[in-house]
Amino acid sequence: MDRSGPAPPCEVCGTSRGQESSKRGQRTSDKVSDVNKLRRQFYSAVAVLFVAPLLLLWGVWVEPSAATLKFIIFGAVFMFLVLVGRWDIMGYLFRPILSVLFLIICSRKGGWYAPLVATAFVAVVWLLLSRPRVTSFIELSFPLRHGLYCVAHGGSPKIINHHAISKSQRYALDIVRLNPLGFRCSGVYPSNLKAYAIFHAVVYSPCEGVITAVVNDQPDLLPGDMDAKQIAGNYVVIRCAGTDALVGLAHLARGSVRVRVGDTVTAGQPLAQVGNSGHTSEPHLHIHAKRGGNSDSMLDGEGVAIRLGQRWLIRNSLVRALSPNRGPVNKEVQCEA
Repeated sequence: MDRSGPAPPCEVCGTSRGQESSKRGQRTSDKVSDVNKLRRQFYSAVAVLFVAPLLLLWGVWVEPSAATLKFIIFGAVFMFLVLVGRWDIMGYLFRPILSVLFLIICSRKGGWYAPLVATAFVAVVWLLLSRPRVTSFIELSFPLRHGLYCVAHGGSPKIINHHAISKSQRYALDIVRLNPLGFRCSGVYPSNLKAYAIFHAVVYSPCEGVITAVVNDQPDLLPGDMDAKQIAGNYVVIRCAGTDALVGLAHLARGSVRVRVGDTVTAGQPLAQVGNSGHTSEPHLHIHAKRGGNSDSMLDGEGVAIRLGQRWLIRNSLVRALSPNRGPVNKEVQCEA
């Protein structure tokens, strides 16, 4: 009997399983490598953020006078970092401490007028960065409660809001919660999701309206393990009553969404919890408004400027949310000239 021909089914299956297992192992290895690479980049960036202000302070301290070119350059860069740096990472309490130290150095090196010049410089730059650059915005209530929150990304300029380059998310906000020490988490970049102060914080509806989209089944990923396919992760989209705007809240915790498509919600109604789903480096709440596009998507349409709790928020803005916001919502307001 001729025994040539196809291999027995068990042998073929065994080979297929082995190849598939090898591919899964390679994908897992590549994923771990990407996460480790991101974590190394993050630690490097944090080291620079911590060290740069201290080196700049030392640079102005060793100068003989506040009138020297080096003092002016180092001082300007330092004050710029005070305004645009990620102080939720470096520790928000260090921001005023380092600022006071700089003003003391200014007074010692240049007399009473040097701190005034420095303060005026900061005020001018802050006004430029905080300028909305829009003709109107939608009034919404702040979607978080019971804590001190910090805006990690927000505002019009790209330097303080990485969403500014996106057509649909150009006015988006990324919000983190600060612990009693002024940090967004315990440690620099912990792998434990519970180490982040905002993880599992309740998210409340920022407006009255109708739910047009819900995703609730995406997993909460470890920090650094970002999903490039499901960008928003778990999210809720609301069509705000009285306007043509759609408001989206993203990176929610798996299984935490309490509403369904078609539900009518009121401002301040609990919607979900903050998670770490989708294309996100760590737990935070992403919120933005848009016009046009699909009502079940957060990634199309035209971005709309928003104010939360009657405030235009930018990077490093603080919000102490102890109770539901009572300000006007579902209202489009024209900016003053």
